[in-house]
Amino acid sequence: MTNNNYFNFMFITIGMTICGFILILLYRRPMFDGIQISDFSYIPWLIVEFLIAFFLEFIMLRRNKNPWLFPCVFFLSNFGILVVGRLENSLINPQIRWIIIGMVVFFIVFRLDFMIKKLLDYKYVWGILCLTLGAISILFGGDNNGVLSSISIVGVRLQPLEFAKIFLVIFLASYLGKYAQTLDENFKFSQLKSFFLILIIYSFSVALFVVTKDLGNAIIFFAVTQILIYVKSGNKFYFFVPMAIFILSMIISYFIFSDIKIIFDNWLNPWTNSNDMTKQIIESLFAFGAGGIWGSGFTMGHPEFISNSQTNYIFSAIAEEFGLIGIVSVIIIYVLFFYQSVIIAYNLKKERKIFLVYGIGILFFLQTLMLICSAVNLLPVLNFNLPFISYGGSAILSNFVLLGILISFSRKEKIR
Repeated sequence: MTNNNYFNFMFITIGMTICGFILILLYRRPMFDGIQISDFSYIPWLIVEFLIAFFLEFIMLRRNKNPWLFPCVFFLSNFGILVVGRLENSLINPQIRWIIIGMVVFFIVFRLDFMIKKLLDYKYVWGILCLTLGAISILFGGDNNGVLSSISIVGVRLQPLEFAKIFLVIFLASYLGKYAQTLDENFKFSQLKSFFLILIIYSFSVALFVVTKDLGNAIIFFAVTQILIYVKSGNKFYFFVPMAIFILSMIISYFIFSDIKIIFDNWLNPWTNSNDMTKQIIESLFAFGAGGIWGSGFTMGHPEFISNSQTNYIFSAIAEEFGLIGIVSVIIIYVLFFYQSVIIAYNLKKERKIFLVYGIGILFFLQTLMLICSAVNLLPVLNFNLPFISYGGSAILSNFVLLGILISFSRKEKIR
């Protein structure tokens, strides 16, 4: 595929964004009645975002990096701006600014790829940073939609766990990558040490859930660790035994802690319980039903009735107005994103890099899959964002950092 085709895809994204904003304007100002200059306050920010995006794609093509990942993220980010802006007009400018900051952070990480390779030598530093941010969330986290994992710094609300995920993946890649690819004697001698590692992360995940009620991130931390260790060792003991213990811990917590019992009861019986959490679940299910196959049309539905629709339940808002066709299209882009990360890992040689790229791809895939399952009530309510689409500064920044690491290890000529 020629370079022009990659840029053409980005131009299509820009066309989609412009048409979307026209529809939003018509929705808020029918027939442009009473239009004001303030209705176009997002345009300068949007132009800056477009220019930075084309500059970054040009740089990546010049450096023979993966040419597909960033255009996919550019599409998801701008689609997210439209959905968030349609739900809450005041969030348009903040969302665009967060994406611009994320792109700048992405560029810095991307250009410092040589430093990332060296930092992989300091595995325990990353592990300590991960646990430290987790401890901050557990000890000092404030309430955010029923989850006690956010902190406020100079008036800005941050989610430390979003950045702890980055440190977790880097730590696991550094730790697992020091052994040979096959299950050799070195890894056998390290099995006790590896089991201790699992025990620490398992205990952290359980504590995260019990104290902060953040089931989503608890599962993410545990699942990413489990999958990478299983990919490394091929040892079913490391996969099934800790998983069974984790599930057993959830069951025990259900009978011991009343708050956790409420979470699972609301999930299992949303129609018989009456509270804000069950209201979210029911509203989400109604949104999927209302959307049908083709959707009600952008700005033609009522996704604003869904609580937290710009964050946890943004997938439900997409389902109502874009229907099955829309959500399948979004899922396909996420699948292509994950596929490209697997291809990048496949073409690498050093173990640490392979596990780092695999870990990032798995992290994105699990977050997307779990949030979709939560939206259709296959999982309890999970308080994290749909990557690159949901509103939220911490999530956007951490996602762009991970994207920068992922692309820094890619090579255009090896992409299939």
